[in-house]
Amino acid sequence: MLATALFWAVPAWAARSTPSLELLTLSAPFKVAQCLESGIKGWKIPLDYIDSTQETAERYSLRLTNPATGRSGFEVVMEPGLVRLFERGPKLSRQWIRLIRRCAGN
Repeated sequence: MLATALFWAVPAWAARSTPSLELLTLSAPFKVAQCLESGIKGWKIPLDYIDSTQETAERYSLRLTNPATGRSGFEVVMEPGLVRLFERGPKLSRQWIRLIRRCAGN
């Protein structure tokens, strides 16, 4: 019973894998999230593929998810001072990495 209680006490962000990219940033998490959303929309990716969430007052996440399968290709987690990329499929292209770096201010 105790193990079950501990399992449910773990926040969703703690269950993520090791990030493939970590960037220090002076930008506010909200500003990084806005920049990423704007860049992705500029690429004409349908909105139902983008899952943007405010997890806490200062933690945001953005996922690219296939709506047909529900599978997430990657997730970017933004929190004060840090931006992390978690890849769950093929490696992201340089264009994606450049967007993430630009939005983080790197």
